Amino acid sequence: MATEWFYTTNKQQMGPVSWKELLELAEVGILKPHDLIWTEGMDDWVKAINQKGLFANSGAEEAVSAGKKSSYTQPKPPPGRRTRRADDDEEEEDEEDDKEAKRKARKRAEARAKTSVGIKIGLILAAVVFVMLFLSCAGAVLLWLSFRGAGNNPPQKMDNPPMGNPPPKAGPRVQSYTVRNLFQDRIHEKRFNFQQGQKVVITSTNNLTFPNTDVDLRILRGNDQNPFAWDDRLPEQDRNCRVEFIVPATDSYVVRVVNLGPGMARTCDVRIEEH
Repeated sequence: MATEWFYTTNKQQMGPVSWKELLELAEVGILKPHDLIWTEGMDDWVKAINQKGLFANSGAEEAVSAGKKSSYTQPKPPPGRRTRRADDDEEEEDEEDDKEAKRKARKRAEARAKTSVGIKIGLILAAVVFVMLFLSCAGAVLLWLSFRGAGNNPPQKMDNPPMGNPPPKAGPRVQSYTVRNLFQDRIHEKRFNFQQGQKVVITSTNNLTFPNTDVDLRILRGNDQNPFAWDDRLPEQDRNCRVEFIVPATDSYVVRVVNLGPGMARTCDVRIEEH
């Protein structure tokens, strides 16, 4: 197998080339005497002028260059001649690169995990809000429908009402008040509004100081001073009073209690029933 040579020119490592090609490079001036060369078996790079047979006047040049130190920075050995330290440095760099790649991959995985958790939480919150809004809207619709149905559906007449007791009739509208210490020749008046066609029953239960004290009950319409209904019975007939009438017209009416004496009426309990 032909020997392969490596050389430097312009501070750059070149090759491999054969010995014949190396001689041609030296002859045309591409390879200069102070350029470095190396081949398998050499311990280190050497100057081209120091290689026997490469330059014609290599002996004289060798003597001149023996005492000189080249300013050229020694290049790295070609493939196959790398130092152990270079290999160790490269292994350390590879380890650092692996660590950095793993660190970046771990950060990317953590970022993806955080993003995934955030998305899940957002979806859960959105679902909860949607359900709450849906339930609120459904409740509002049902409430609206119930009110609408109650307002638009009039009570239906029953052709055949169920057997049993008839529904109770509405009782009379009752108002009452008490007149206290009504002295002789005094009157007490109170005004009420009655509707036309109503049946009105007014009673006065009297507590008198003397059995013969005469208390009368009179009903006047509006501002008219003449009563249209009254009870003027004497106490011997009935010490209490009662008036019953049908309201002739919708208007205000005055209930007048009169003490004609003798003596005082301690209390007169007036009761008004509107049928």
